[in-house]
This record gives sequence, C-alpha cells and structure tokens, in this order.
Amino acid sequence: MTAAVAPRVEVTAPVRPAPRRTPGEAARPVDRRVIVVRPAGTRCAGTQTVRVRVTPKAQTAVYRRRRGVAGVLVGAALGGFVWFFAIVGNDYAAATAPEPTSTAVVHVRAGESLNSVAVRVAPQIPAQAVIAEIVELNHLHASALRVGQALVTPVY
Repeated sequence: MTAAVAPRVEVTAPVRPAPRRTPGEAARPVDRRVIVVRPAGTRCAGTQTVRVRVTPKAQTAVYRRRRGVAGVLVGAALGGFVWFFAIVGNDYAAATAPEPTSTAVVHVRAGESLNSVAVRVAPQIPAQAVIAEIVELNHLHASALRVGQALVTPVY
C-alpha cells in the first residue's frame, strides 16, 4: 500500500487593478505589501501553503517588539542575579565565620592596622569578619590605632 501525497496548493488573493480617479479625488495609497509563503493548517490539512501579505513596516515593528521584549527579559534576568547575589553575599564573611568562644586582650604593635591584628588573632577566619567583631567589641569609631593600645579580640 502506498500513501497518497496531497498536492501542493497555493492560495493567493486576486490582484485588483487600481480604481480610476476623478480629477478632484485624492490619491489612494498603493498596496506595497510583501508576499510571504507560510505553511497553513495542521499536518492533517496536508501540504497546503497560503500566501500572506506582510508589509515591511509591520515586519520591522514585529522585530522591534521582539527586541524590546528580549531586552526586558534579559534585564529582568540580570536584575534577578544581582538581587540574588546581593542577598546571598550581603554578609557572607560573617556567615562563614564561626562564633567566638571567648575574648582576649591584644596590644597593638608598631605599624599594625586592624587588618593585621585580625590576621594575627585568627588567621583561619576571614579578616573582614574578625575586623567587624573587633570594632564591635571595642566600640571603635575610626580605624586608627595607637601603638600599645589594648584591644579586646575574639578567640575562636
């Protein structure tokens, strides 16, 4: 048994000649639409094709809308990533640092900063988390330290 193949049929609208104008009548627009061939119907409908007229202006409007929608979607995706990483990374250093078990008093040496004190006290913990803890424990308003200054530091 062989299957019958449906014939390919092209359906087009008849082209009408331009109507005649009277001398006082305004000029009518000319139909300059492009003919695009697209498949019609479903598989059950066979291999018919229908000719559809699409204006170049309509095509550019469709592409402009698509670009606009794509831009909005990409912007929303980027905004979502920024929001996600802002929430997750907001206090990452503090979230990864363990809770201090006790405190100790450390004296500042010559040339030391809060960062070097934090690394000396807890080298395995992120420095920013230790600095934040030192600032909180000592109620520091500035990062300036004096040689010999006593600082309360966390012990992990």
